[in-house]
Amino acid sequence: SLGKIQQWKETCIKNHSSCAKNEYVPLPTRVIDVGNVKPNLWHTARSYGAYTALSHCWGKASTFTTTTATLTERTEGMDIATLPQTFHDAIVITRKLGLRYLWIDSICIIQDDHEDWKREAANMLDVYKNSYLTLSAMSAENSHEGFLHRKRSPSHILATRGWTLQELILSNRVLHYSTEQMIWDCERRIREDGLSPTGLKYLGSSIKSIFKSNAFTPYIRWYHMVENYTSRNLTYSSDKFPAISGLARETQKMTSDEYLAGLWRNDLTTGLMWVPKEKRKLDRASRYRAPSWSWAALDGPISYNAAICDEGQEFRLEVLEVKVKPAGFDKLGAVESGFIRATCCLKETKVLEKNVFDVYEFEDGQGWFCPDDGERPHNNSIWCMKVINKIYSGCSTVNILPHGLALQPTMDSQNEFTRVGTFEIRARMEWFSNCEKRTITIV
Repeated sequence: SLGKIQQWKETCIKNHSSCAKNEYVPLPTRVIDVGNVKPNLWHTARSYGAYTALSHCWGKASTFTTTTATLTERTEGMDIATLPQTFHDAIVITRKLGLRYLWIDSICIIQDDHEDWKREAANMLDVYKNSYLTLSAMSAENSHEGFLHRKRSPSHILATRGWTLQELILSNRVLHYSTEQMIWDCERRIREDGLSPTGLKYLGSSIKSIFKSNAFTPYIRWYHMVENYTSRNLTYSSDKFPAISGLARETQKMTSDEYLAGLWRNDLTTGLMWVPKEKRKLDRASRYRAPSWSWAALDGPISYNAAICDEGQEFRLEVLEVKVKPAGFDKLGAVESGFIRATCCLKETKVLEKNVFDVYEFEDGQGWFCPDDGERPHNNSIWCMKVINKIYSGCSTVNILPHGLALQPTMDSQNEFTRVGTFEIRARMEWFSNCEKRTITIV
């Protein structure tokens, strides 16, 4: 197996010009020095070198971490026999590759130091982008299971975890260990060594190829990543923004755009039009995490398919101001508050059974309300704010159909609303034609 890894590595380093070599790069704030008999945590002080990074699932079982109380102990040295098996295996591979440094999140970040955690979470882009090789323990359900000698199991638990999406996409080279095979995944190609190719579909390589492809705009790539990300799980709900901040930072480099709680300022109208995937019920976060108009305010898979389709669209929302206040120093991290102030067409309607509402002006008119959380609106009433006119061309007619956000007023102000879902209207004429425009705030 080691010979196969060395062969893949040499081919990539020598022949793949698009794969960064990362043989002499700025090291993360802390790394594990595996060159000694007893590996020790080392504060790098902006030193340079090459390192591996571990992508793994913490699991429900307690894992080996660094805290303020154990920091000195970790820097003095760790008995490899006492480490969780997954960490032990990562050290073995790092040493056999001839590398001295290894990065593991639970050890290299001080877990009970909130400032250190926020600072290091904001550096995830560089940690994985600069790694010489990322080791992916894709079938280990926790840090104690290991990945070098495992019983066969169909589980690919790593593909279900939120943090691991950006770890896969941002890394230049990833060596996946499943129960049946090793898979080498770099910028140029994927190679397998094992019993079957079943592990490939769990890697998320299609989403990685979308992220790297020039066939899509950076915004379209982002929407695809968000769809994938929201289908994954997080142990801590508060990680919703930090766990994707590396991808947000990379997208911001491409667009030079302002990041707004998971959306982008220059593509805001499209960004607002997310819906629950396959009309599933989303769960609202128990504590404030994002404005109601952000997909990050809820948990569960969302879809942008209808919003990014190729059909003609006219944007009908006049955005006056958008403000998002970060919870810390990282503008792409956790959010404290946010609002959108816009001038729009706004119309109230009653929702009937099966989330249908009548467009009374027209015999064949009907509207559909898609609730974000699957719940009936308060008093069965929603306010429809038009965001987009979708243009559908038939054989002899052109239909202009409004789509937008379904809102409900807050108790704080007559012109303050929260998002509760989306709506679409099917009618031959413009339902909003007799509607006066209003300036409102959505929180």
